[in-house]
Amino acid sequence: SGHFFLPSHPLREFFDVDTVVNNGRWFSQYTPGHTVLLLIGNQVGAPWLVNPILGALTIPSLYFLGREAYDKPTALLAVLLALLSPFLAFVSGEYFSHASAFLFLTIFLLHYLRFSRMGGVANAALAGTFLGLALLSRPLTALAVAIPCAVDSGMSLVRGRGGKRAAGILVLSSVSLAFVASLLLYNRETTGAFLSFGYGEAAGPGFGWEASISWARTLVRVQLVNDALLAWPVPGLVLVLVAFLGGRPTREDYLFAGVFFALLAAHSTVAYQDNEFGPRYIYEASGALLLLSARGVFRVPECIMRFSGNTPPHALVRERSGVAIAIAFLFAAAAGWLPRTGFYGSDKWQWARHDDAAEAVQA
Repeated sequence: SGHFFLPSHPLREFFDVDTVVNNGRWFSQYTPGHTVLLLIGNQVGAPWLVNPILGALTIPSLYFLGREAYDKPTALLAVLLALLSPFLAFVSGEYFSHASAFLFLTIFLLHYLRFSRMGGVANAALAGTFLGLALLSRPLTALAVAIPCAVDSGMSLVRGRGGKRAAGILVLSSVSLAFVASLLLYNRETTGAFLSFGYGEAAGPGFGWEASISWARTLVRVQLVNDALLAWPVPGLVLVLVAFLGGRPTREDYLFAGVFFALLAAHSTVAYQDNEFGPRYIYEASGALLLLSARGVFRVPECIMRFSGNTPPHALVRERSGVAIAIAFLFAAAAGWLPRTGFYGSDKWQWARHDDAAEAVQA
């Protein structure tokens, strides 16, 4: 214990393990962030409890993010959607690093919005810290989520509304870069090179760019999000579309949509198909999508008025929307939760998890 790697055994071929590098040094391909959390769980004899705890902590974080971005009703509805989402439940019940990255990035977005509105070095430092923690868990994901925030900050500076925030932006960037430096030092200790990650050492070109299928895989991931996010009888992104069609989009709307598209773009270069409990490479966008979905529910009247010319009573729309959501959740319980629970609880999914996506890509 206490070592970043061990020397490979002289009989190296007998110690080849999936996701473990065995090239003279024997170490995990993964970055250290989530690994440390699992280590803590292992020390107390309950590593299986780490992700459920992280998932539970994400729920109040999502609520506060919704309050900061929109209002209390939208935040509460987003939390309800999250609690009833099979995608969030299943990913929070295993060992993947997505659970910690999702929590850290949700808190990052919360403090980023607070900083962009109120300023303050503390908000900037907290935003940088949680972005850095996410970076240690899933570097590409953290970088992707940071991009729309960087664009948002840049637009504020260009419009002359962010001049007073320049010092805070410097703090946020400096704190984040400190975590980048620590990750590069970790790479140096494990792979022997600052810019060489364990992923590439273990998986090789399979995680690289395959231009002939990258767009197909991206479309498959969108399809999988539609199916996995809520498991409703209608595509899961319908309410996100309503949020944009029902009125003039806000800065927060564009920011959350940017998170989703940035993750899609970042992982379009990844050849590995990620259909495990859903499109897990896009999992960290779930919070943004659920907040936009909740916003879409409240914008249904405006959407109807815009495209029909009629102004339906808001009370009637809310009542019928509530009934429709209840029916959708009942459908999700019967056709989404129960089959998935049985499927993921068996050994069969290890072999069948990529079949549908692979067939779609080939088609």
